[in-house]
Amino acid sequence: MRIAVVRAKWGSGAETSTSGSETSDMLRVVRQEEFKSIRGKYILPFACEQKPVGIDPGGVKPWSMVGPLELHVPRSHVPDISRPISIERGDVQAIVTRWVTKCMPLQFLTTRSDESIFSEVRSFLCEPIVSHLAGLLAHLLYWLALSPSCLPEEQQLPPETLQAMVASALNIWWKLEKQHRSTSLGVSFTLPCLLLTLKRGIELCFEKQYPAVMAEGDLRHGLVERINTLLMRLCDTENKYARFGKLDCTGRAASLSRRLDAVRASIKVDQSTRKRGGSRKVGSVQ
Repeated sequence: MRIAVVRAKWGSGAETSTSGSETSDMLRVVRQEEFKSIRGKYILPFACEQKPVGIDPGGVKPWSMVGPLELHVPRSHVPDISRPISIERGDVQAIVTRWVTKCMPLQFLTTRSDESIFSEVRSFLCEPIVSHLAGLLAHLLYWLALSPSCLPEEQQLPPETLQAMVASALNIWWKLEKQHRSTSLGVSFTLPCLLLTLKRGIELCFEKQYPAVMAEGDLRHGLVERINTLLMRLCDTENKYARFGKLDCTGRAASLSRRLDAVRASIKVDQSTRKRGGSRKVGSVQ
């Protein structure tokens, strides 16, 4: 019951009249619950563990570098999805800032305990350029994953427009990556936090625009899988930033990683007989 109350208070962004110590306790509860959620959705190797009903819970499924991102949407949700995502930039900024400042569980993602580092990382993640990229990626994902199920061909974006969106997203990502990739903290912590923020930001954008769709467990799981896939294909092809060193040191992570390596090896053998193109085009993220 307490967790539900805490989520309601902090999730709404409303001010509270609680004391400093109570506020700190509430934040820790919120962030601990958020950590449990995002670890299983967005952080390797945990996010590749299969959990939906009907799938072997002991199985693992690597994110794929090839293949379409289209997500089948039941007919009952088509009327909602047929309205392209239209969340405004200011709303995305508010969503991302609220999550970063109140919910992002930095202390659960690293062995560091220096509050100045946490403050510096949160400040960076609240910069408008980060939320702008999250919003741009949310729009791109709509057109790649949802629009094929609900919009006729004549209403789809032309390939050159999609390619322009991809190029714009890449340019922003490269600019942000360049700021931090030359430091050990940037590579091991700041950039993984950036990637995580983008993923969660995209999910929250869809939650705001399509609440009924996101309330469906299977659809939400499918969208989360495509968020991971899109961000890997665009920003993190080697999966350097989709993991955190502190979490990789656990026994469960080691076990999952071994199984993932075995599955990837079998996939690589299967794909070695196929022809693969070398240039990055829109099709490479679809």
